[in-house]
Amino acid sequence: MWDVADKALYWIDGSAPAIYRLDPKTNDIKSWKTPKTIGSFALRAKGGAVLALSDGFYLFDFASSDAKLIGDPVAKPGTTFNDGKTDARGRFIAGTLDAKFAKPIGSIYSLDGSLKCTTLERAIGCTNGPCFSPDNRTFYCADSVARTISAYDYDLAAGDGFQ
Repeated sequence: MWDVADKALYWIDGSAPAIYRLDPKTNDIKSWKTPKTIGSFALRAKGGAVLALSDGFYLFDFASSDAKLIGDPVAKPGTTFNDGKTDARGRFIAGTLDAKFAKPIGSIYSLDGSLKCTTLERAIGCTNGPCFSPDNRTFYCADSVARTISAYDYDLAAGDGFQ
Protein backbone atom coordinates (compact mmCIF):
# COMPACT_ATOMS: atom_id res chain seq x y z
CA MET A 1 0.00 0.00 0.00
CA TRP A 2 1.36 3.42 -0.92
CA ASP A 3 1.06 6.10 1.79
CA VAL A 4 0.60 9.35 -0.13
CA ALA A 5 1.13 11.60 2.91
CA ASP A 6 4.43 10.03 4.00
CA LYS A 7 5.50 8.88 0.53
CA ALA A 8 6.24 5.39 1.81
CA LEU A 9 5.41 1.86 0.73
CA TYR A 10 3.84 -0.60 3.19
CA TRP A 11 3.37 -4.34 2.78
CA ILE A 12 2.61 -7.34 4.94
CA ASP A 13 3.89 -10.85 5.40
CA GLY A 14 0.98 -12.92 6.63
CA SER A 15 3.23 -15.83 7.60
CA ALA A 16 5.84 -13.87 9.58
CA PRO A 17 3.43 -12.15 10.65
CA ALA A 18 4.60 -8.57 10.18
CA ILE A 19 4.07 -5.16 8.59
CA TYR A 20 6.91 -3.54 6.63
CA ARG A 21 7.51 0.06 5.56
CA LEU A 22 9.98 1.26 2.91
CA ASP A 23 11.09 4.89 2.72
CA PRO A 24 12.11 5.18 -0.96
CA LYS A 25 14.23 8.30 -0.28
CA THR A 26 16.52 6.48 2.14
CA ASN A 27 15.79 2.82 1.30
CA ASP A 28 15.22 2.37 5.04
CA ILE A 29 12.92 -0.56 5.86
CA LYS A 30 11.11 -0.73 9.19
CA SER A 31 9.11 -3.70 10.40
CA TRP A 32 6.57 -4.43 13.12
CA LYS A 33 5.55 -7.89 14.30
CA THR A 34 1.84 -8.50 14.69
CA PRO A 35 0.50 -10.79 17.44
CA LYS A 36 -1.46 -12.99 15.01
CA THR A 37 -1.58 -13.77 11.31
CA ILE A 38 -2.34 -10.59 9.32
CA GLY A 39 -4.56 -10.60 6.25
CA SER A 40 -4.67 -6.88 5.49
CA PHE A 41 -4.55 -3.44 7.08
CA ALA A 42 -5.34 0.23 6.50
CA LEU A 43 -3.63 3.35 7.77
CA ARG A 44 -5.73 5.61 9.99
CA ALA A 45 -6.00 9.39 9.55
CA LYS A 46 -5.54 9.70 13.33
CA GLY A 47 -2.30 7.71 13.18
CA GLY A 48 -1.60 4.03 13.48
CA ALA A 49 -3.53 1.43 11.57
CA VAL A 50 -6.49 -0.89 11.69
CA LEU A 51 -5.48 -4.51 11.18
CA ALA A 52 -7.47 -7.50 9.98
CA LEU A 53 -5.77 -10.23 11.98
CA SER A 54 -6.78 -13.87 11.99
CA ASP A 55 -9.74 -13.45 14.36
CA GLY A 56 -10.86 -9.83 14.02
CA PHE A 57 -10.12 -6.14 13.69
CA TYR A 58 -7.41 -4.51 15.81
CA LEU A 59 -6.13 -0.97 16.33
CA PHE A 60 -2.35 -0.85 15.91
CA ASP A 61 0.11 1.71 17.27
CA PHE A 62 3.34 1.84 15.24
CA ALA A 63 5.23 3.60 18.07
CA SER A 64 4.58 0.88 20.66
CA SER A 65 3.67 -2.08 18.40
CA ASP A 66 0.56 -2.57 20.55
CA ALA A 67 -2.45 -4.21 18.91
CA LYS A 68 -5.82 -3.80 20.65
CA LEU A 69 -8.80 -5.96 19.65
CA ILE A 70 -11.84 -3.95 18.57
CA GLY A 71 -14.84 -5.58 20.23
CA ASP A 72 -15.34 -9.32 20.14
CA PRO A 73 -13.54 -11.46 17.57
CA VAL A 74 -15.37 -11.11 14.27
CA ALA A 75 -14.16 -14.09 12.26
CA LYS A 76 -16.46 -17.11 12.43
CA PRO A 77 -14.98 -20.45 13.53
CA GLY A 78 -13.07 -22.06 10.64
CA THR A 79 -12.33 -18.71 8.98
CA THR A 80 -9.49 -16.20 9.07
CA PHE A 81 -9.18 -12.66 7.72
CA ASN A 82 -7.66 -12.10 4.31
CA ASP A 83 -7.78 -9.12 1.94
CA GLY A 84 -9.19 -5.66 2.65
CA LYS A 85 -9.65 -2.18 1.18
CA THR A 86 -10.69 1.25 2.43
CA ASP A 87 -13.67 2.96 0.81
CA ALA A 88 -13.69 6.66 -0.13
CA ARG A 89 -15.24 7.56 3.25
CA GLY A 90 -12.55 5.73 5.24
CA ARG A 91 -14.43 2.56 6.11
CA PHE A 92 -12.20 -0.52 6.17
CA ILE A 93 -13.83 -3.36 4.22
CA ALA A 94 -12.16 -6.73 4.83
CA GLY A 95 -13.16 -10.31 4.31
CA THR A 96 -12.44 -13.75 5.64
CA LEU A 97 -11.73 -17.06 4.00
CA ASP A 98 -12.51 -20.67 4.75
CA ALA A 99 -9.35 -21.93 6.48
CA LYS A 100 -9.68 -25.20 4.53
CA PHE A 101 -10.17 -23.24 1.29
CA ALA A 102 -13.20 -25.34 0.36
CA LYS A 103 -16.54 -23.77 1.34
CA PRO A 104 -18.24 -20.34 1.15
CA ILE A 105 -18.26 -19.84 4.94
CA GLY A 106 -16.32 -16.56 4.92
CA SER A 107 -17.82 -13.09 5.22
CA ILE A 108 -17.09 -9.50 4.20
CA TYR A 109 -17.17 -6.90 6.97
CA SER A 110 -17.13 -3.11 7.12
CA LEU A 111 -15.51 -1.23 10.00
CA ASP A 112 -16.50 2.44 10.16
CA GLY A 113 -14.84 5.43 11.83
CA SER A 114 -16.75 4.88 15.06
CA LEU A 115 -15.39 1.29 15.08
CA LYS A 116 -18.82 -0.21 14.40
CA CYS A 117 -18.54 -3.48 12.48
CA THR A 118 -21.21 -4.49 9.95
CA THR A 119 -21.46 -7.73 7.98
CA LEU A 120 -21.90 -7.01 4.26
CA GLU A 121 -21.65 -10.54 2.80
CA ARG A 122 -22.17 -13.84 4.64
CA ALA A 123 -21.11 -16.44 2.07
CA ILE A 124 -17.70 -16.17 0.41
CA GLY A 125 -14.96 -18.76 0.15
CA CYS A 126 -11.91 -16.48 0.02
CA THR A 127 -12.00 -12.67 -0.15
CA ASN A 128 -9.38 -11.38 -2.61
CA GLY A 129 -8.72 -8.20 -4.57
CA PRO A 130 -11.44 -5.97 -3.15
CA CYS A 131 -11.76 -2.66 -5.01
CA PHE A 132 -14.25 0.05 -5.93
CA SER A 133 -15.40 1.47 -9.26
CA PRO A 134 -14.24 5.03 -10.00
CA ASP A 135 -17.70 6.39 -9.04
CA ASN A 136 -17.68 4.32 -5.78
CA ARG A 137 -21.06 2.79 -6.63
CA THR A 138 -19.76 -0.74 -7.24
CA PHE A 139 -17.64 -2.92 -4.97
CA TYR A 140 -15.75 -5.71 -6.70
CA CYS A 141 -14.37 -8.76 -4.94
CA ALA A 142 -12.88 -12.03 -6.12
CA ASP A 143 -13.71 -15.32 -4.43
CA SER A 144 -10.66 -17.50 -4.96
CA VAL A 145 -12.50 -20.65 -3.83
CA ALA A 146 -15.41 -20.22 -6.26
CA ARG A 147 -13.10 -18.67 -8.90
CA THR A 148 -15.52 -15.80 -9.45
CA ILE A 149 -15.50 -12.02 -9.31
CA SER A 150 -18.63 -10.39 -7.91
CA ALA A 151 -19.83 -6.83 -8.43
CA TYR A 152 -21.96 -5.51 -5.56
CA ASP A 153 -24.07 -2.35 -5.59
CA TYR A 154 -22.47 -0.08 -3.00
CA ASP A 155 -24.03 2.93 -1.30
CA LEU A 156 -21.03 5.07 -0.31
CA ALA A 157 -23.09 7.38 1.90
CA ALA A 158 -24.51 4.48 3.94
CA GLY A 159 -21.55 2.11 3.55
CA ASP A 160 -23.66 -0.80 2.43
CA GLY A 161 -25.71 -2.16 -0.44
CA PHE A 162 -24.55 -5.72 -1.07
CA GLN A 163 -28.09 -6.93 -1.95
